[in-house]
Amino acid sequence: MSENKGIEAMDLIARIGEAAAAPVKSPAQLRLLISQDVDLGAHLPQALGILCSNPLVEAEYYPGDLLKAVLSVDHTYWARDPEGWERVHAILGDLDHALGNIHEARARFVAMK
Repeated sequence: MSENKGIEAMDLIARIGEAAAAPVKSPAQLRLLISQDVDLGAHLPQALGILCSNPLVEAEYYPGDLLKAVLSVDHTYWARDPEGWERVHAILGDLDHALGNIHEARARFVAMK
């Protein structure tokens, strides 16, 4: 392992520890913890609360990165949390509906020219 990779790994470990210890988690902290499979039972419900009001929230890198982290959680977790899976499914349905409305409005807008 190169020295830079060792430093990056230590930095990631420090960030995970810092995020896990924070009493109130920011979207960026939740994205990090969820993407590293840290205490999903505690962190996913918090993330889903945020995603219910803003599914495309930009946690750290780009719009929707928190949602992507949630969608990347292994299926074995969701098998143990069917209610959480249903919440994610509902968030995705709402997002699909909103994007469909935007797509239709965009098509009408583009057709004006």
